[in-house]
Amino acid sequence: MLKSRFSFIPCGYYFVAFYLYFEIFTVAARWVKFDSNLSRVKFEALG
Repeated sequence: MLKSRFSFIPCGYYFVAFYLYFEIFTVAARWVKFDSNLSRVKFEALG
């Protein structure tokens, strides 16, 4: 019973980790697009 419980726990952790990774990746991709525009403005300002 203990073994089956321990084999079940990682599945939940993997699912949550994958979901969080996907959320962070989509938000990061959005921020990278936004940040690339900001860095371009910074580089133009610095000359």
